[in-house]
Amino acid sequence: CMTGLSCLALADAAQVLQWADVTGAMSFEALRGQIDAFDPEILALKPHAGMQQVGRHLRRLLADSEVIASSKGVRTQDALSLRS
Repeated sequence: CMTGLSCLALADAAQVLQWADVTGAMSFEALRGQIDAFDPEILALKPHAGMQQVGRHLRRLLADSEVIASSKGVRTQDALSLRS
């Protein structure tokens, strides 16, 4: 019974992580963030596989965003509160 419950909890956790990425992408778009923050070459320099995975996922989620496209290059970098 505990193994079954653990499997259900794991599936729920995976769904929560997906929602976290979607929520993060929505917030990033609302704040008109700079997509360059998730550049694959920059993320490759970080020794954190999870950071690279989330960066790839956020780029996919934001790929067709007209809001992000229209704000590209407006600022050199995002506000510290968004980068933290």
